[in-house]
Amino acid sequence: MKIITLVAVSAISVLLSACNTYTGYFQAGHNGLLYYTSTPCPKQTWDNNYPNTIYCYDKNNNFSHTLNPLPPEAVAHFHRQQEEKRIAMLQLQQSMNNIAQGFQQQAQSYQQATQLMQNMQRNQNWNRNRQNSTSTCQQIGNQIYCRHHNSGW
Repeated sequence: MKIITLVAVSAISVLLSACNTYTGYFQAGHNGLLYYTSTPCPKQTWDNNYPNTIYCYDKNNNFSHTLNPLPPEAVAHFHRQQEEKRIAMLQLQQSMNNIAQGFQQQAQSYQQATQLMQNMQRNQNWNRNRQNSTSTCQQIGNQIYCRHHNSGW
């Protein structure tokens, strides 16, 4: 078991010095296998007799490195990492939804408080106008109508 782990770690170390048009993990289009590269490589080719080995060339078409597919242990590790990232993204999305719901609830509470304050102000105005001898007020629904001397409704 230790030998397999040592071989896997060694293979990954070799792959870390490989090349590609970008860095990181990628799946080769010609064989569907997973590779890893840490340095860019502008051009890739492979031999049909050895389709799993990718040959890396620099921008001047000079041979640079070879890439080999990741061993099964590294592929399994990659898939575990992808699943962990997917779960983390779902958790982040849920947290953001919870925050958004909190904001919505705060906005509704603010709206209700504003409506309550407006109603209280209307009632105070209505009561003040009722007590005022120079005007007569009447509440119809949420609206308050006041009639002042020598004016209509």
